Amino acid sequence: VDELEGICTGEACQIWNEWFHSTEEGMEEFFKGSEHKEYISQWKCSTQTRLLTEFFTEQSQGAINYCNKLVSNKCQRATAEQILQGHRKQIRDHVAKLVSEADQGTGSEELFDKKWSEWMQELAQVQLEFDQSDNMQQMIDRSLKRIFHAYTRFLIEKPPLQSKQKAELFVKPDRHFHKSDIPFIKKGHNPYAQDASDKFLLTAKRYIDDCEKNLQHLGPNVIDQMFKKVLDAVKKCEVQFNTQYKVDLAFEVGQYALYRLESLANELRRKNDPVEYFKDRKETFFAEFKAQYEQIAKHKQCAIVLVSLLKTSVIRAVSNSLPGLVANEMKATNDTFATKFSLKTAVLTRIIIAEKKKFDLFLMYINDTESSLKDWLGLFVKEHCNGKSQYNAAGSTRVESLVKNKLKDLISYLQKEVQSTVTKETVLEPWLKQFHKAVTSKGEISLNLTEVLAHMTKHKLNDEEFMDEFLRGMKEIEVPLSAVIEKEGWRVEVENVLSRDLIGCCAQCPFCKEQCDLGAGHGIKIKHSVQFHRPQCLGSFWLSGNHKMMLDLCTTSVSGLGEFKSSALGDGKFHHYNKYYKYYPNWKITPNASASASLYWKWFVANYTCEIAEKIGAKEATIPSDWQEITQEQAIESLQTFSLY
Repeated sequence: VDELEGICTGEACQIWNEWFHSTEEGMEEFFKGSEHKEYISQWKCSTQTRLLTEFFTEQSQGAINYCNKLVSNKCQRATAEQILQGHRKQIRDHVAKLVSEADQGTGSEELFDKKWSEWMQELAQVQLEFDQSDNMQQMIDRSLKRIFHAYTRFLIEKPPLQSKQKAELFVKPDRHFHKSDIPFIKKGHNPYAQDASDKFLLTAKRYIDDCEKNLQHLGPNVIDQMFKKVLDAVKKCEVQFNTQYKVDLAFEVGQYALYRLESLANELRRKNDPVEYFKDRKETFFAEFKAQYEQIAKHKQCAIVLVSLLKTSVIRAVSNSLPGLVANEMKATNDTFATKFSLKTAVLTRIIIAEKKKFDLFLMYINDTESSLKDWLGLFVKEHCNGKSQYNAAGSTRVESLVKNKLKDLISYLQKEVQSTVTKETVLEPWLKQFHKAVTSKGEISLNLTEVLAHMTKHKLNDEEFMDEFLRGMKEIEVPLSAVIEKEGWRVEVENVLSRDLIGCCAQCPFCKEQCDLGAGHGIKIKHSVQFHRPQCLGSFWLSGNHKMMLDLCTTSVSGLGEFKSSALGDGKFHHYNKYYKYYPNWKITPNASASASLYWKWFVANYTCEIAEKIGAKEATIPSDWQEITQEQAIESLQTFSLY
């Protein structure tokens, strides 16, 4: 290690010395050849001093320290498995000692649990530590100062860097463009500028993703390259952003990079926490202890340990597959989860029949359809999972039935593999490799062969007692449902699967706020579209003449010569509806002068005219008489149009 550090340090010093002398010679030649050298002698001295102190001493020492840090981290990672291996041996030594000292009249499980808690407390004091921080905030801050050293006044205005999970920067014409370009930007090119800005942030995210994928340490050089890559993209962009924008962008990227660095450090600490490592292996060690405690022969002990490991693998496999199983079962047995429109139909039905806070539920759905659908989806998942299974007469819930069936399939598969491969003349190690290959080829069960071999020794399984014990253990293997169902997080994963498959694109119509009908990720080449628009008062539009709520549909308005003004555009001007695509280029609204709102939204507007007007700051509209005659049942029935679409 010392030799490696010396090599890295020596190479770094050599590179910096060559650069320093080359730069120093260039400066000397510049000042020597200047016509005004007698006037710039003071500048020469200050420049040479800055070169020596800042660009050589500080930077070269920083590079050397970074090299040493990389070597140190490499050494720590290389020894991590050796340290954990030492802890495994230590736990086994504890087990052996406990067996020799234990009172045979004491219950083995009770005794083991008490000692296990003590061992874990000891391990908690010696957790592996990896210094991954490199003072992350200061590292990113120094990089920003290097890049914008000529514009420090912009950085001084910034608050300290904060870890930020999502990078976002909203383009502001008055702040992010040269004064001569501001009128041009305000005439409708701001959306294009915002798209360009979003792409710069995506460039930074992809760069960090690539670094992680290639196992590249996110040190100062990588951070510098990330900023350079983003700023080069800004320089090549057709939109000419000013220096303030570049500083704002780099600062936002820096905060996102800080979040990613902290996440990586936390994940590494978690993976190398001995307590976490042994938490999932307690049952295996208890099996060892119990085997020794009861003075079971070596072959019998091996059988118990292997059955325990297989049991743990089955629990892990079922837990990993549970969210997908539940989501697929919900789609297959409940029409609510068939399509995006069937989900919306179910949600709108539940909202209209709600007994409390009905108007608030409507507002949530209208103003933030995505959040509303996710909230209702979470409720539907809970109701569905707690419901009784139609396939189980014993009254099990749907989830319990799914888990039982999956456990039965995997255990039967393992039992079949054991029966077909084990004989009295089986040699342990070759058989383990054959068995490992067979069970892992299915793709659902993972079995650490190295860990299995750590519990076994090479010998022939030629004893009939071992065969009986191992086969009996496999035949009687049982996994309690609670080992899978009571694990945290699977319900959230079910919601995520269904959200991804059903909710789709969450863009809302700029006039009526109806959600885009298309699926998620349909791309910019396919524009957002809605088949059934709503009265525009639901998008907070009113008539400019009398300030009354606007009842017209978007499709009707874009087919005429009317005008609109939207605060979202920020220009305070009226624009022609039939030219809407100039201001909302990502939307396609098909003109239809004869289109009519659904009975559902007519019912809502008719029954909540006063509340809507107050909410959007408009006057109540004169509601058509046929709207007022619509019943709640008719409104619900009209929702079936969604399901047929």
